This record gives sequence, structure tokens and C-alpha cells, in this order.
Amino acid sequence: MLLRKSQTGFTLVELMIVVVILIILAGVGYPLYQDQLRKARRTDARSAAMQVALAQEQYFTRTGRYTIDLSDSDLNLHRGLETGASEGGYYKIAVAPADGSTIAETFVVTIAPHEGKSQIKDLVCTEFTIDQTGNKDAEGSDPTKCW
Repeated sequence: MLLRKSQTGFTLVELMIVVVILIILAGVGYPLYQDQLRKARRTDARSAAMQVALAQEQYFTRTGRYTIDLSDSDLNLHRGLETGASEGGYYKIAVAPADGSTIAETFVVTIAPHEGKSQIKDLVCTEFTIDQTGNKDAEGSDPTKCW
């Protein structure tokens, strides 16, 4: 009578099935993760826009006009916004007169993704704007999700 020795461990086929399952899960999970990161980083844009708009209103109260110079010390911008970049560095900030008027009367803050940063791939919200009246707008494939 021959006794069979019991074998333990995984076969190559079983191991390959597990690897394929992991690859499928990663293929589904990673894009979802990237999408959530983009959504979270939009907060950086909204925050920068609101901070610049608030600083503009305070500047107007003191001087009677708006400015397009983010580095103006009287604008009192915080967290490095005076360099034209959002706090997280994913967005660039620009200020211009609204509707071609003079900067003393109106302003519009435009926030757009920095070239070379991962947020440039966010096609849902490609640009955020806010003006002196507090009117918020956005551009992209679904601007309703931006503000």
C-alpha cells in the first residue's frame, strides 16, 4: 500500500487568477481615486478665488478702487497668493477688469489649473471666476459641480 504525501501551497493557475483579479480591481479603483483627488483639489481653487475677492473688497474699502497687482502690499493677500498661485499650487490666479471696464470700477478673479500639474486633467472644471458683485461662474464639461 502506497501512502500519498499531501501537498500544500498554491498552484501557478491559482496564483495567476489572484493576480488577474488584483489587476482588474486596480484598473477600476485607480481612476476613481484620481477623480476624487481632482474633486478635492477644486477646493484649492474655490478658496483662492474667495480669498482674492475678499482682499479686493477690503482694498476697495481703503482706497476706493480695485487692483490687478496681486503683489500689492495693500491687498494683504495671505498664504503666498500674492505670487499668483493657489495655496496648494494646483491653480494659477489672475485678476483683470470685468467687461473691459477700468480696474478702479470692477474686477474678475480667474482661477485656472497650472500647466504641468495633475489638475490640468480636470475637464469638469477648467476655470473658476468671481467678480466684484460676488457672481461665481465656471467653465468645463459640468460647471454646476465647480462651485
